Amino acid sequence: MSYSRWSNSRWYTFWCVHPRDQIETRASAIFEVCDVRQFNAAELRKDIDQCVEQACAISGGDVSKEEAAELKSYMLDFLQDVDGRYPSHGDRSE
Repeated sequence: MSYSRWSNSRWYTFWCVHPRDQIETRASAIFEVCDVRQFNAAELRKDIDQCVEQACAISGGDVSKEEAAELKSYMLDFLQDVDGRYPSHGDRSE
């Protein structure tokens, strides 16, 4: 699923397909910032602001505050979709 595309955003972001030999979970679902970096859902939940910072730095560092906020909104949308597909059921190990 794509959250943004270059035609209307600086970012091309999407829920990335897992490798065939790995099982996707609530923690391991992959969010990709194309040509920048992949983040799993656990990383985003742990420190989403750090993930945004990393992506902005890798993408050239000339990212505006608005573009960084836009990227964070896509990450939050992804986490909401992951939570819908893989409810936590109170499992704190995720």
